[in-house]
Amino acid sequence: LPGRWTRRVQKSSARAQARRRVAEKTSEDHAYLMLGAVPFWAVGATSLQNGIILCAVLIILMLPCSALHLILRRKLNLAEWVALPLTVLVAACCVALVLYWPGAFDSLGIYLFLLVAAPVLLQADSYTAVDNMREFWGRTLRFLRDFCIIILVSGALRELLRHNTLLGLPVAMSIRTEAAEQPFFGLILSGFLLAVLRAVEATLRRAIHRRRQAETVGKEAEA
Repeated sequence: LPGRWTRRVQKSSARAQARRRVAEKTSEDHAYLMLGAVPFWAVGATSLQNGIILCAVLIILMLPCSALHLILRRKLNLAEWVALPLTVLVAACCVALVLYWPGAFDSLGIYLFLLVAAPVLLQADSYTAVDNMREFWGRTLRFLRDFCIIILVSGALRELLRHNTLLGLPVAMSIRTEAAEQPFFGLILSGFLLAVLRAVEATLRRAIHRRRQAETVGKEAEA
């Protein structure tokens, strides 16, 4: 009985280590992917309205384009050099439809069209992602989540500090600085927000891991 319990603990520990290695690799890859979002955080997110528009456009682009790329690569077995141009074409058509959004182009200009690259870069980054549906959609949804959280918070803070408004409505504040509208401010703020987001994510992951480990040990002890 002690030998069986020891083997179970060893297997459980090995599985936990394997999951941690996968999580660490995914986290590293995801951090690299977020570099593509930096120009939008630093330059585009100067107000909450701009942040909302960018989030909406990215969601409209990312979900259908990711699904299309998955179908082309996984279901139809097309080569990457064929799948990516088709994905770019669909993304460009989606952006063309978004131009009817009142004030979208006037507020964001070329950055609205640069969003076409986001789903393409995300899917082209890893050829192995198409082999695992859970990993594929996990990467896509994590990118959307982090992009939207940071750009909305950054846009709101920069609008408050620059104009003392939120969605154009005045907010009673005594602090106002022109620096909040500059790209360097957006870059620093987005880097800080990304670091906070990663720290919260890591803390939650460790808490969940410890809880699962305690539950596993408790079940094995009862057995």
